[in-house]
Amino acid sequence: MNMVKSLLLGSAAGLIAVAGAQAADLPLKAKPVEYVKVCSAYGAGFYYIPGTDICLRVGGYVWSEFEINDFGAAPVTSSGAIGGDFVRNRGDNLSSFRTRFDMVFDARTNTEYGTLRSYASVGWQWTTNLDGFQQLQLPASAGNYAWYYDRAFIQFAGLTFGYVGSFFDFDPSLILNQQWSKSFKFTPAIAYTAQLGSGISASISMEDATTRRTAITTGVRSVLNGTVFLGGFGYFAPSAAVAGGCSNANVVSGLCGNVIPQFVTVNNTGWQGTIYGGQSMPDFVANLRVDQAWGDAQISGAVHQLRTAVSSANLAYDDAVGGTTGINTYAPVKYGFAGLAGLNIKLPMLGAGDSFQVEGAWAKGAADYTGVSANPYSTNISQGYRKGSIGPVIEFFDSYVNANGQSLSTAYSFNAELRHFWTPTIRSSLAYGYNKFKAPAAAQNPANLQGAIGTSASNGFISNFPSGQINQVTANLIWSPVPKLDLGLEGYWADMKTDCAGLAAVNCGAAAEQTRGKSNDLYGGLFRARRDF
Repeated sequence: MNMVKSLLLGSAAGLIAVAGAQAADLPLKAKPVEYVKVCSAYGAGFYYIPGTDICLRVGGYVWSEFEINDFGAAPVTSSGAIGGDFVRNRGDNLSSFRTRFDMVFDARTNTEYGTLRSYASVGWQWTTNLDGFQQLQLPASAGNYAWYYDRAFIQFAGLTFGYVGSFFDFDPSLILNQQWSKSFKFTPAIAYTAQLGSGISASISMEDATTRRTAITTGVRSVLNGTVFLGGFGYFAPSAAVAGGCSNANVVSGLCGNVIPQFVTVNNTGWQGTIYGGQSMPDFVANLRVDQAWGDAQISGAVHQLRTAVSSANLAYDDAVGGTTGINTYAPVKYGFAGLAGLNIKLPMLGAGDSFQVEGAWAKGAADYTGVSANPYSTNISQGYRKGSIGPVIEFFDSYVNANGQSLSTAYSFNAELRHFWTPTIRSSLAYGYNKFKAPAAAQNPANLQGAIGTSASNGFISNFPSGQINQVTANLIWSPVPKLDLGLEGYWADMKTDCAGLAAVNCGAAAEQTRGKSNDLYGGLFRARRDF
């Protein structure tokens, strides 16, 4: 009996030991895995950041271009391949490449005040440069590649803070490149948008004024090393040195014209100079907009401060050739204005996705609001295209300063674009743009344009700024063989012309006069491959 009891107890102990060993081999209960969840509240591509209620979308695009005489690589601006002289020569890039990579981060959270959104778009760009590969963190005009950011902003309860598209501007362009007739500017801003119902909204924005500057220029003339030269813009080269130099005696006798001593010249004198002061008041922008099933429309306005700076306590301005010079420490502050009206109509009767947009802009003392920069990142103070050193150059400036104060320029533009889908994967856009820049009368002085120093015909040189206009036509064909891939060809024609104004026809066409009444045509185009993700 004892033996049986011992066997039973031993068997039980063995079973317990085996069961314990098997239990030890079983996996422990795993901790819950936190999978990334899809966030459907804000559309496709959003996911919850693990452990938060923030919905994030990560995307971007890559595109590559090959360009021929194309203003997209700035060949006809002062900072581009043609250079500051605007003359086409063998030192210019007739063809160029550009590659861009951009990352987009869009984070949104629902709050009791509505959606809280943070958005950033940053990237890298390569552009052909005449000097070849340069490891420079500079724009393509000075080096091949540059880091940049498109936008970076926060939106909350109708408020917007950060670097955004200006609230003055209308809908995005339908073409690949930008025209000189459509305002398109990225700028730091603080804004508020009120939703008024039925798709109607109103916005007011405080924006960085420096992103909308062209220039403030003047007719100051000075003597340097015995040679008369212009401070401010001016089109004409200095005269030959007067025999014996521009001594006090020669100045008094009139051999040097009505000149001003060097010590009272302005900051940044010389061609393409500007005497804008530092920013004191930001630009104020307001718009009223409607978005509905038929399309959208907008009207907007802006106020821009014109404040000068000088390099000496007393700044002397030319009053007129043969006249007197005035003393004006600082020209009185003035204010420029701009307005825009735009309309975009959907055209489903022609084809799905078809649309037509038109807009017009006007500016007094704020020329950039009419689109003269054709660039969302920079400002433009001159535009031209010369062949054999002869051709039009339009100097864009917001005001001209003389002894009487500031005289404001006027500019206006018109832009129309039509997009048509030939098939669901093939589309075309056709665009026309017109920009007219009108220099104030005080800046033109056509009656005394140029003459020989020391003669009765003229007392020297004065700065002279003709008005000008740009016509532009752009057309493209884009194929999207698969979603979010575009392969596009685009070509453009543009005509630049300066205005002869009141200048006599014989002088308007003189060889020495390289700008007034001149006109040149520009042709160019590009191929672009773009993939969005």
